[in-house]
Amino acid sequence: MSFLSVLKSIGHVVKTGVADTAPFEGIIGAIPVAGPAITTVLGAITAVEGLVPQAGTGPAKKAAVTTVVNAANPGIDPAALSAAIDAIVAAFNQIATASATLKPTTPVPAA
Repeated sequence: MSFLSVLKSIGHVVKTGVADTAPFEGIIGAIPVAGPAITTVLGAITAVEGLVPQAGTGPAKKAAVTTVVNAANPGIDPAALSAAIDAIVAAFNQIATASATLKPTTPVPAA
């Protein structure tokens, strides 16, 4: 999958706004400085990860997320955006690791 095809696939994020952030609304609302840009960042990360789930494609994913966020929110400081993307992806990775450890160690009886 090429970089441009990824951007074409996630272009709806920029055009219609991010609808995939409903699960995050409570968390976002609890962050005093969170605004529309963070919603776009979360949605873009989620959309790109859904389209390109392969490991080892982090730089391409980050470039796609950066392009979407910049298109939706022009003027964001590039260093701040880069740091925010890195921090959010790290948090998502920690959540994935934590949830992998919460799987039952014994089989659940069938109902």
